[in-house]
Amino acid sequence: MFTKKDIKFLKDKDINPKRLEKQVVEIKAGKKYLDVNRPATAQDGIFVPTNDEINNFVKLYEEKSPHLKITKFVPTSGAATRMFKRLTYLRDHYKGNMEEFIEVSSGKDFYSLKKT
Repeated sequence: MFTKKDIKFLKDKDINPKRLEKQVVEIKAGKKYLDVNRPATAQDGIFVPTNDEINNFVKLYEEKSPHLKITKFVPTSGAATRMFKRLTYLRDHYKGNMEEFIEVSSGKDFYSLKKT
């Protein structure tokens, strides 16, 4: 399935070619629907890092980011775009004090935090 060049690339990225091949087969097979029986919560499907882990991630990012190409995450589906719309709006309009936060978060473009 993969060329020698592909395998070298995967090895350089520490990606297991067999695992990737299995994922490609699953994607090509189409959607498999899950029977959801409960929401994912902290410690039951959701990883919640400790403060020490967060600080280690921040430190790692600060050490490595000057040597990396950082790209912006752009959601590709309408659902994802809507999911991040409020956070993007808040990022672009909130400047740090409580009065502005209340003004921005209650504005019609933000929908109002009370509705979420």
